[in-house]
Amino acid sequence: MVFWPDDFSSDESSSGDWAFESDPAGGDGTNGEEATESAWVISELTEARQAILEGELDRAELLINGLCDAEVAPFECLELLAVISLRGGDLREAMGYACQLQDFANELACRRTQSRAASLLAGVYRQVGDFTSARRFQELAILSSESSDAFDLSNLSLDALVSGRVPLADQLAQAALSLQAEDGNSLAANTPDEAGADWGTLALVAMMNGDADETFSRLRLAWRNHRAAGDQLGMGLDQLHVATLCQVHGEHHRARRRLKKAIRHFERGQARPQLDEARNRLARLEQIIGLAEHNPEWN
Repeated sequence: MVFWPDDFSSDESSSGDWAFESDPAGGDGTNGEEATESAWVISELTEARQAILEGELDRAELLINGLCDAEVAPFECLELLAVISLRGGDLREAMGYACQLQDFANELACRRTQSRAASLLAGVYRQVGDFTSARRFQELAILSSESSDAFDLSNLSLDALVSGRVPLADQLAQAALSLQAEDGNSLAANTPDEAGADWGTLALVAMMNGDADETFSRLRLAWRNHRAAGDQLGMGLDQLHVATLCQVHGEHHRARRRLKKAIRHFERGQARPQLDEARNRLARLEQIIGLAEHNPEWN
């Protein structure tokens, strides 16, 4: 029997979120007025991104609308609007934003934006469950950019895991973590939510390899990073994975507690698809527990 302490969520902290370049407004920082505007844009984008992580989607949308009204950072705003739609499970709307971003990128022949649009489309297909298309668009994102970043590697590791290429998934997630550690000049470097996503992938790799101790160790690292980032979706996924691990080893009551914690995080994060999945899994687990506790003499 494997034992996991129940204080996992009290004393410790699937899918990378979106990061921005150091100057979304496009200023070079030499003009005082441009520098002020650029700093405001970065601040608003960062706040909107954090609001999404914490599940405050209305506040995030309000911030994004303010940027749209000011006619600044249109590409980043489209990215975030697509992420909000994905979080709420509105895949049609998310696809619309992603395609709009792709059209702009193609019109301007902007390779970076083409890459981001392809990553967005990959995310939509990944959530639909079309992992073949997701992998194709993620690979297109890498081809469109001048070099792969940690975000791309993280997503490719998920695609590799889903397709059963476990060793490749492990290598890509490890490479993503290493790249984050090395990229000290990027605003996206060492962000806890991205590191948490990579540790979550590595935990799934260990789970698929049958290593329970390593799985739980990596899940603790994922939890620490997700909690540090205030990432409700990430924390919910960590609890969901622990529930899976508990259930595999017959710890059904512990799995039930984990699923209930996952549901609370998904509710706070307004992560509709993951919330529905967790509720369905809890309902099935309650049936299993009920059958196990049912007195055979009553049959």
